[in-house]
Amino acid sequence: MTCKTRCKEDNVLFLKRQESDHVFMFLARLNKDLDGVRGRVVGKVPLPTLRETFAEIRREKARQGIMMGKTPQSCESEGSTLATRKLDEGRRPDKVHWCDHCKRE
Repeated sequence: MTCKTRCKEDNVLFLKRQESDHVFMFLARLNKDLDGVRGRVVGKVPLPTLRETFAEIRREKARQGIMMGKTPQSCESEGSTLATRKLDEGRRPDKVHWCDHCKRE
């Protein structure tokens, strides 16, 4: 029985270590303009999770955008602009459009 308990404890410790490694790798790849928030995150005891770290970075990035007079854009809106296309794209110009309700052109 003690082996199973020990294995569970080891697994928890391993997952915590892996989470902190991911946090450090994420912080190491940040731009230099986020050095301040990087230092704040590393200085927290206990070290925040990756999700908490990401949220902290997003808040700081939004704050910097507001302070610099830029409007913050979400990742979703940036990605969706790449996926948009013209409404008429793919339609044939000779195709007659009908109203489904009154059956007229």
